[in-house]
Amino acid sequence: MPTAPTVVTGVRSSTVGINQDRRVVDMRNKIFEYDPDASPFLTIVSRRPGSVKASNSVFKHLEDQPLPWHDLQNGGATATATTVNVDTGAYFRGGHLVLNPRTAEIFKVVSVATNALTVIRAYTGDGINGVAMNDNDALFIIGSVSEEFSGAPTIKSTTEATVENYTEIFKDACGASESLSGDKLFGGAERPYQRRKTATQHNFSIERAFIHGKKKETTGAGGHRERSTGGILSWITSIAQNANGTLTAATLETWCEALFRYGSSTKLVLASRRAASQLDLISEGRLQTVVGQDSYGVTVKEFQSTHGKLLVTIHDMLVNYGGFGYADHMIALDMENLGKRFKVDSEGRARDSQLHTNIQNNDEDGWKDQYLSDVGLHVTLENAHGKLTGIV
Repeated sequence: MPTAPTVVTGVRSSTVGINQDRRVVDMRNKIFEYDPDASPFLTIVSRRPGSVKASNSVFKHLEDQPLPWHDLQNGGATATATTVNVDTGAYFRGGHLVLNPRTAEIFKVVSVATNALTVIRAYTGDGINGVAMNDNDALFIIGSVSEEFSGAPTIKSTTEATVENYTEIFKDACGASESLSGDKLFGGAERPYQRRKTATQHNFSIERAFIHGKKKETTGAGGHRERSTGGILSWITSIAQNANGTLTAATLETWCEALFRYGSSTKLVLASRRAASQLDLISEGRLQTVVGQDSYGVTVKEFQSTHGKLLVTIHDMLVNYGGFGYADHMIALDMENLGKRFKVDSEGRARDSQLHTNIQNNDEDGWKDQYLSDVGLHVTLENAHGKLTGIV
């Protein structure tokens, strides 16, 4: 027996007396997504020549430095003392001429015993007995002096340092029943729509790892190796400055002094919106919009410092949640010392945003697809990159 009808008394209206399922919905045949292209860091490193195959999940490089040429005095020394203690005696050898820039005295190193230098004070005649030294006085090794017909000096060299990071396996999957996939839907078919959303989320995951990740290798619950890649913030230690408030021109220039000491004369800066706004305010017309699509794939603004050029792009993942986060950050990247590494599969294809289709079990009435990337961030010359934080 059919269900008794609902009887309506009076005039029908848009909400009275009509089954709402009869309505033709005024819906755009497109589903709008937030931030479909909000992974500028990944875009940048993917386009650079440094994005290359990794033959192993652990990728390494060697770094070396010139012999250290400065150290600190340890404990102070009188004007007549012929033994000068330093923090690191290995930097010195007999014949070195050493300058104390505070006192302007130059002394000669005769011999070295651990961190104790036997010296000739006031070697160049700046004073009869030299000048008293303070604890933590800077000492600059100028070079060495040798007499005629002397033998070779003590050999000093630096040992190369091995620096390594890991590729990380990123996976993001989507799926639906065949019943849903067969429905006619606004926004188009379900499978391509879910693939697009999953691809975006996959990029977001890699983007966040390349910024915030820390390298780690361990054994997973299944007994196999599990690795996470170290992001850029985990590498930057040398050039890290705190603005301690509103960004000023003086603070920015001080940061640039250190930032451009090593690496290239152009740095790419990922800036929070707060940092970008304050940079606008202090730029005094020096911040100019330039086309960066050809080189970096993102729009950048150029700031010219005496020390080098900053190419600035806003990064909307540098935000705060619950009062904490990265809304006070600017991250400077030396693109000549940065790249993405990716593994390859058994057929030589890059394991970089691979789409694996139909990975569902055979008895499941539906489909399941997966995006997979096995990638890592390769950072060389850590002190060619930098961060400026504390911008409020």
